[in-house]
Amino acid sequence: MSEQNQHSGLRRWGRRLGIVLLGLVVLGLVVRLSLKTSPVQNWVRGFIVDTANQQLNAELAIDKLSGDLWNELKISGIRLIQSRDDTVAQIDSIHTTYNIWALLEGTIEVTKFDIHRPKLNVRQQDSSWNVATLVPASDDTSATESSTLSFDLQDLKLHRGQVSVQGDSLPVESRFEMRDLEISSRFSYSSQGFD
Repeated sequence: MSEQNQHSGLRRWGRRLGIVLLGLVVLGLVVRLSLKTSPVQNWVRGFIVDTANQQLNAELAIDKLSGDLWNELKISGIRLIQSRDDTVAQIDSIHTTYNIWALLEGTIEVTKFDIHRPKLNVRQQDSSWNVATLVPASDDTSATESSTLSFDLQDLKLHRGQVSVQGDSLPVESRFEMRDLEISSRFSYSSQGFD
C-alpha cells in the first residue's frame, strides 16, 4: 500500500511540475508575442521620449514606433525641437535590425541601421550654436569607471539627408545647405578601440 501511495505522490509532483513548466512556456510565448503589439510599442516609444526629454535641452517627439521589438524596429516621424519655431533635427524614418542575443556576450550588435530623409538645422544664435546646447553641461567632474560594452554597427545607411547651416561667424557666407546626402558606413567599438 505504501508503494502505491509513493507512486501516486510522484505522479502528483510530476503533474504539478508539468503544469508549472507549461505555464512558463505559455508566459514566455505571451511575452514574446507582445513585443509585436501596439500597446507594448507605444509604451516603449513613450519610455524613449520621456527618458530623452529628461536628458536634453530640447523636446524629442516620435510619431510611431513599430516592428518586432525582438529583432527589428521602425521609428517614424522623429523631431527634435529646441523652441517653438526651431526644429533642430527631424527624420522621416529609421529602420534597424539587431541581434538581441549578442547582449549576453556584452555586445550591442546592430546588423542594419537605415536613416531616411534626415534634416539637420544648425544655427548660430548670439555667438552660440543651437546644437551645442542640446545636452546640458554636467556638474559631475569625477571620472567614473564603467564596464565596457562593445558596439558593432554592421551596416549604416543614410538616405537623402539634408544639412542647413546658418551663422554669422562662417568664413564665406552666412548660410549654406547640403542636400541629397547618401552615406554608407560600418562602425565598431570595443575595449581595444574603434574599428
